[in-house]
Amino acid sequence: MKNRFYTISTMIIVVLLAVIFIISLDNNGENSDSVSTDMTLASLGNVNAMCRIGESFEKERYYLQAVSWYEKAADNGSAEAMFKLGRIYMEGHIWDDAGLAADYFRRSAECGSKQGQSAYGLCLYYGIGAKEDRESGLYWMKKSASQGDKMAAGYLHRLDSKDV
Repeated sequence: MKNRFYTISTMIIVVLLAVIFIISLDNNGENSDSVSTDMTLASLGNVNAMCRIGESFEKERYYLQAVSWYEKAADNGSAEAMFKLGRIYMEGHIWDDAGLAADYFRRSAECGSKQGQSAYGLCLYYGIGAKEDRESGLYWMKKSASQGDKMAAGYLHRLDSKDV
């Protein structure tokens, strides 16, 4: 019962913060209609809307709120949200946790995200947040590059020039 109380309390706080954020956007003269629409869509389970809300919070550097929305989207299978969570943890906006970042990148990669594949490949190749495994790292970077990811292609080119 106690855990349920904390879960409900956390949800209420997140919703209140989102409402405050929406009001602040409206007061700054920005278009709050799309944010209101995204809130409605997100409440109905739309992961793209959840990601857009997370992006809005992240843009304003409200990282805890961004993470909350990205986690909701990731829990519903969004590879984009998984990648963004990995990036936030890797960059240390909340706390530095390369292991958690690598795990989110892995999940994103396994869902087919070329950005997630590239990031996870780098984590594996250099042993950042994951056990160093250069062969697997190259596999993921090549998979990403084959989908048109320029970052992965650039890293592969640099690694080739060093005779990996």
